[in-house]
Amino acid sequence: MTGRLEEMQIIRSVLVLMLLHPHTCLGLKVIVPGDPVTALVGSAVLLPCKYRIKTPPLVPKFLSVLWKFGEEEVLNYSSSRTVSKPGAWMDQALVSDGDVSLRLNNVIIHDEGTYRCIVTYSPVSEEEAIELHVQASPLVKMTIKHQTWSRKVQLQCLVTGFYPGDVKVTWFRDRQPLETPEMGEPQRNTDGTYRMHSSVVLTRAETQSHPVMECQVEHRSLEKPINETFMVEEDKTMMPARNIVILVVVIIVVVVTCVIVRVYFMKRKTNGDPTIKLSLNELGYVVCSFHMENLKDLQVTWSYADEKSEHLKDITDIGEPEKNVCSFPGVMFNRPGFKVRVTWSHAAMDGADWREVSATDIPWHPQMSDIITDRWVHGAEVQLRCTISRYFPDSLAISWFRSEPGNEELIPVYSSEKYRLPGMTVTKEADNTYTCVAVLTVNVSADMDDGVEFFCQVEHPSQWRILEKRTGELHVTAIPAVGVSYTGDSLKQSLVAEVQGFYPGNVEITWSCIEGNEKQEHQKAINECSSNSDGTFRLLSICEDRSSHNLTEKTFKLAVSHQTLEAPIKMIITRKKGTYYLITEEGETSLPQQCS
Repeated sequence: MTGRLEEMQIIRSVLVLMLLHPHTCLGLKVIVPGDPVTALVGSAVLLPCKYRIKTPPLVPKFLSVLWKFGEEEVLNYSSSRTVSKPGAWMDQALVSDGDVSLRLNNVIIHDEGTYRCIVTYSPVSEEEAIELHVQASPLVKMTIKHQTWSRKVQLQCLVTGFYPGDVKVTWFRDRQPLETPEMGEPQRNTDGTYRMHSSVVLTRAETQSHPVMECQVEHRSLEKPINETFMVEEDKTMMPARNIVILVVVIIVVVVTCVIVRVYFMKRKTNGDPTIKLSLNELGYVVCSFHMENLKDLQVTWSYADEKSEHLKDITDIGEPEKNVCSFPGVMFNRPGFKVRVTWSHAAMDGADWREVSATDIPWHPQMSDIITDRWVHGAEVQLRCTISRYFPDSLAISWFRSEPGNEELIPVYSSEKYRLPGMTVTKEADNTYTCVAVLTVNVSADMDDGVEFFCQVEHPSQWRILEKRTGELHVTAIPAVGVSYTGDSLKQSLVAEVQGFYPGNVEITWSCIEGNEKQEHQKAINECSSNSDGTFRLLSICEDRSSHNLTEKTFKLAVSHQTLEAPIKMIITRKKGTYYLITEEGETSLPQQCS
């Protein structure tokens, strides 16, 4: 009977719970895709998440949805309110149908990771995780440089703006793959994407066959490889047979341009002067403002596109603009071929007209300072610093190169035991532009770094050309260290000065002496100079003491001069009763004796 009674009590408790919370027995299930979702930088992405309850209808007040990225709340939904971070949203009209998918606008690299969709149908809570993989397609630029000194041709392939960092670069000469091109390690850009350099050098003989050089780039974000091609000649970068055709084309372009400009100004007189002004706000958006005098009640629409878009997209894809003002996230101007178009029409006009703005129209171009360096001292760790300022968006590709004395070839510099490329600190200025300092740290050595020159190159979406600053030739110095000893026996002795570790190799050493009451006289010495394995020099100067057998007191003076010294190094050695002493401010110290 006791067991039967306990069983009845359990059943009654369950029935009471069902009456108080009828939805708890309905069952809750959260469904997300098993495969990761992939999105391109700057695009919008949908992270699918759906829920199911076993027995409808849904009671909205018991439902809540929380999206989390790590420990960060991305979106928090309930029937009474919704809170989300900028760029994240959920279509609330679909919630009652079981769709609580998260939408992210303007995806950036840092959005990559694991997102959790947490659905609560009180008091039951279930969650599932979904992975977002972010990709960025590479930009490829190929440059060619003729080395007049060596009569060689260097081709460089810069691949930048890609993510993730694994990329494959293949060189072809006349469609045949090259086996030994120089490949750099991928370096991180400030926006989280990567860049890398690859280069090949052709001899004069190799250029005489006018080879077609091709740089092929493969990356997981690309449907097919990117191919950049050059036809190389012995002393020209492009095919000379086309010079006449190019000249004719240039003339035609000039004539057509003049006609277009004339039509433009004639139209401008009748319709006013349309202007698009660009400004920045604190959120990192480019604000486009359209203005046109003389005409009111204009019909204005905004649209945008990039090189992957077959058609212009209406601006409402990323937000609802005002009539004459539209804002775009600055990162969108990093996308290849991105452009903004404003179209306007009016009853007084023959038809609609439009203007476009692209990254090269942005007025916030990077400004480079001269490269600042400390003294170029052997054995020291020396920094090269270049300040880049007043740029927007925050998307710089910075590369360092070096050239050897007498050789114009630019050699890419990568992180190694000799070089360090510390991470850059980017500062947002009061005018919403950016400033950073590019730093290269060099372990200087006399045998490798005397006469070298370093180059800092900067690329930015607002510039078609590569910006460059150079150090000029840097010359290594090394300060000499001087030690003194003596050698010989009781019959014949000599003082030995060892001048060690100096660079360059021109050093001046003089000896003089006073014995008894005699006046100071210069002493002849035998000097032997040799080079060390690290490129510095060593000099031994041997000064014979012609009266070493004499017990009278004698004083020797040594002076060493070198261009690294503000004043000569001076030493005083005294001979007393056959023993040599070095005189210093602390007193007398007996000289060590060298083995004969």
